[in-house]
Amino acid sequence: LLMNSLNMRSAPLSLQTARKGGSLTSSIGARRSGNSGSDMLPIFTTFKKNCKFNHFRRVFMYENQQQRKFEPGIEFLILIGIFLACLLIGSISAFPIWIIMTGKSVFTMQKDMFDPANINALKVIQVVSTIIIFFIPAVITARIISARPFELLGFRKGVKFNRAVAAILIMLCALPLVGFLAEINKAIPITAGLKKMFDAMESQYAEQVKLMATFKTPVDYIVALFIIALMPAVVEEVFFRGAMQNIIMRWFKIPWLAIFITGLIFSAIH
Repeated sequence: LLMNSLNMRSAPLSLQTARKGGSLTSSIGARRSGNSGSDMLPIFTTFKKNCKFNHFRRVFMYENQQQRKFEPGIEFLILIGIFLACLLIGSISAFPIWIIMTGKSVFTMQKDMFDPANINALKVIQVVSTIIIFFIPAVITARIISARPFELLGFRKGVKFNRAVAAILIMLCALPLVGFLAEINKAIPITAGLKKMFDAMESQYAEQVKLMATFKTPVDYIVALFIIALMPAVVEEVFFRGAMQNIIMRWFKIPWLAIFITGLIFSAIH
């Protein structure tokens, strides 16, 4: 508006009729009377140009907002930084959930966690912490680096049938290889202290899974299947494949290397 008013002030010839006692509107059709009926033309021409300029400026700013681009290395650091922050938040979130749902102290949480009476609290903690630790960092990072975060993460309309069939076949063919790699993993030499720590973590995880897999009704079975299998798989795929592998692939531009690095990080975290 300020620019428009300045341009109108810079066209004094168009205001001659108004100075002589006429009005701006009457000067529009004053050509027949000999007055400067076309004197208003510079005002409307300038106004039209300003409208086009303002429209171009809005479009330009919008396009810049749509194209928030960083170098892939910076995107990777953003993802890892947000992941570490959410890892801390997700771990801390277990405490208020535990207190609210069980009424017990967090100091006895490690021991009371395996009590069947606290199974519901354990399920809620599992869902909330998994979403915070894996899903939230992927979405926030995708929103920072792209105006279409879910499209960047791989959420597109429709699934091609041939790709779905190929994925199922590859998964079935890879099952024997998974067992072979598991045996190789066990053969990796580690210190006695690390072995003791890893064995304790695996034993604790197995007890938690066994506890959550205990069900008495079909609803309990569906809930257990969702918490143990479906939800972690989807959430972790969004983080590792949708976000991390996507960034690494654009970073190195070598698909098999991006898959290998992502799989290595996935295995290390698990």
